[in-house]
Amino acid sequence: MRVLNSFLNNISRRQKVKSVVLLALTLVCSGCLLFNVKGQRVKSLSGNSTTPVTPDTLKIADPTIFYANGSYFLIGTSGDKTVTEGFKLYHSTDLINWHRVEKGANTDYLALDSSHSFGNKGFWAPQLLRLDTQGRDEQKSSAQMPAFLLAYTANEQIAVAHSSAISGPFIQKDGNDGFLPLFNDGFKHIDPFIFTDPVSKKTFIYYVKLDHGNNIYVSELKLNLKNSFAGQANAPFSVVLNTEKPCIKATEAWENTAHAEWPVTEGPTVIYHKGFYYLFYSANDFRNPDYAVGYATASSPTGPWVKASSGPVISKKNTGLPGSGHGDIFQDRSGAYYYVFHAHSSSAKVSPRKTYLIPFKFMDKAVSTKSSSSDSLTQPARVQMDYQHVRPLLLAH
Repeated sequence: MRVLNSFLNNISRRQKVKSVVLLALTLVCSGCLLFNVKGQRVKSLSGNSTTPVTPDTLKIADPTIFYANGSYFLIGTSGDKTVTEGFKLYHSTDLINWHRVEKGANTDYLALDSSHSFGNKGFWAPQLLRLDTQGRDEQKSSAQMPAFLLAYTANEQIAVAHSSAISGPFIQKDGNDGFLPLFNDGFKHIDPFIFTDPVSKKTFIYYVKLDHGNNIYVSELKLNLKNSFAGQANAPFSVVLNTEKPCIKATEAWENTAHAEWPVTEGPTVIYHKGFYYLFYSANDFRNPDYAVGYATASSPTGPWVKASSGPVISKKNTGLPGSGHGDIFQDRSGAYYYVFHAHSSSAKVSPRKTYLIPFKFMDKAVSTKSSSSDSLTQPARVQMDYQHVRPLLLAH
């Protein structure tokens, strides 16, 4: 370093600037400075070592992200033993670096655990949501109302738990018959997604029913606000009888590339945009590298649903990641749309699955009517994923 300083002191100002630039470029190119995906320096290396320090990618499958209290919260299917115990919860302020939520000194804290809610195995595909009763006859004072709900799968059935805080713990009340799932029709049900229609104000649940394949259905839900949260065992919702309707099953070639006898469509997510409903779903077995995401549209929250003719919008072909699928839609602070999803650990290994994020837009055309509050389209908008900005979510230590 002394030799370098002496050299710089004996050259002209212009030569000094050029030399410093060349020196910096040489150091970077030789691997002495390493950067993470955000362009921030991770570590300065000395000597001849070129081993990079790579942040861990978050390993959560079937992820969902919810924005509350100035932070983003992520929950999903764990890739370790806690998949038999409940759900971990993570939070972030920048959507890239994620920290596990802890309670006091409990670093193994689960936002929902099997001792306080339905299920003792297979905790999969949860959905975080806030209960909204605005415009309903069943309103209850905010003091009596839980702020957040967690719909989830356990024991291949769907249950709903509640909490007064986004960080949990999420619980169910234990009735005379113990913790209860939402359905009791003799079928297995997984992958819940609860959606309140902004037009009718009705609440629906989309889910996968295992019946000669994994097929997506929808049923209307009734809020049980008068007796759900004051110590009774009743769930926050009950399914309205005789409202079940089929939505999606595997009919397209890309949805069953293995020609399996038990075809799979799963992981439903629904969003309303300018007069139309969009149902995003995944197809193929999750272990198949061809696992992918498509979408269908309808003018009603219960269908009939028309699949996009473009085929899958998220797949290994356009993301470069095998097993890309099963996630959720959310908007960031600025209102931009994202789809969070998982992919295989590598091209040779399925688990533990890793978590990724992709931005997307609705390519609106043919606006037919305008009002002071919204636009209505004459036909559904095309969904355009931004494949240049697929990025992994990082586990901060």
